[in-house]
Amino acid sequence: HTVMIFPLFSALFSLALLFAGTSALKGKSDEERKGVLLMDAITFDKIVPSHDRDVVVLVAQKKQIGDYGTDSIRSDFFSFAYKAQTRGSADHILFGQVIVNGADNAKLATSMGVPGDFLHPRMVVFPAGSSTGLLYPQNEPYHLDVLTRFVSKHTSLQFQMPGTTKQFDDFALQFLDADDERRA
Repeated sequence: HTVMIFPLFSALFSLALLFAGTSALKGKSDEERKGVLLMDAITFDKIVPSHDRDVVVLVAQKKQIGDYGTDSIRSDFFSFAYKAQTRGSADHILFGQVIVNGADNAKLATSMGVPGDFLHPRMVVFPAGSSTGLLYPQNEPYHLDVLTRFVSKHTSLQFQMPGTTKQFDDFALQFLDADDERRA
């Protein structure tokens, strides 16, 4: 019996190593596996503006990565990007991030409207065809529902409920945005 256990153990151990190696997707960070493109001052201009794609970018300071607030915001953004790409109609939206780790990326962040002294990550939305970004309000929380509302308002992102249409969703949003007098 001991002769049979060693080859079985060896085979199981080899399979475990193989699985661990392939599941890590070497060379890709967690963010890249979730569909968030890492951009910098060189690649950004090749992507924004895009004539047919909305671009949603998270800008973060490299020196702040590891800080609870920064990591929490980044995590919420990555979860939002993943949800939008798997459950929403995000075919025409590109999600990216810029890590400010030097003068070139700092200049890029400033050109997007992000203040030079920002501490926590900031999100900027570039509607298709526009090189002017819309800065996500700093006082708004980075929760999935608030991010979804903001990005859906300025891009083609839609989360359709079964049995609904985009036109009805737009009508409902107009109703919610209307003042009390107009709703009556």
